[in-house]
Amino acid sequence: MDLFLIIPIKEFNNLDYNDIVILSQLVYMKKALETLTVSNAYLGNKLNLSKATVSRSINKLNRLNYIKTKLKNNTKRTISISKAVLMLYGVDKTVILSLIHI
Repeated sequence: MDLFLIIPIKEFNNLDYNDIVILSQLVYMKKALETLTVSNAYLGNKLNLSKATVSRSINKLNRLNYIKTKLKNNTKRTISISKAVLMLYGVDKTVILSLIHI
């Protein structure tokens, strides 16, 4: 089964394909679970991207305020997705994703 995502691409004109795919995956995962733990390696594996590519995209999304990252105990990274992004994806709750920093 093929899955499709409908979002206004013009809203993401400063992101490349990998950034949009990673952001979409984070929002999709949030819809299933309120809080979750996922590594860069897991996201890379799921999306067929390298851990380094995932890390670069996460950093870029943070720098551009699509997400906010916060490191706890130098081992766990918490990611909050901006309200504007959630609205674009049709998700209006505050989102916090816990990601293991590897």
